[in-house]
Amino acid sequence: MLMIDGVNWGEKVLVDNLHLVANLVVKNAVETQNSKKHYYPIGTEYSYEAEIYRGESMTDAEWEDFFLKLCEPVDFHDVELPFGLNGKQSFRAHIETVEKDLEDYVYGMFRWSNHVTVTFTPEEPQRRAE
Repeated sequence: MLMIDGVNWGEKVLVDNLHLVANLVVKNAVETQNSKKHYYPIGTEYSYEAEIYRGESMTDAEWEDFFLKLCEPVDFHDVELPFGLNGKQSFRAHIETVEKDLEDYVYGMFRWSNHVTVTFTPEEPQRRAE
């Protein structure tokens, strides 16, 4: 499952090694005179790092279009990724990094790896403190 800006890429690519990181977002953490720390939580943000593999039916042009979509110079993308036991999470995400490897140069063409690693960072906490 992978939606980016309304396009279901999950039909063409395989999302593997999905790594979810939950970060507590705090405002003005304070340390008192007796060294106690007080946090004022705003919420929790869920960032994802994913290894995404090219599907068997995907053409070279589609794979390149997918890579260029991930690298699009915009502030945020609307994404939908797996969450919880059987759910999904939709949020606005900044794509911080996209990585792929050059594997070969054959007959005047570059051959890039059939997988990319991408990091999705939310615009704001997806879960707000009560």
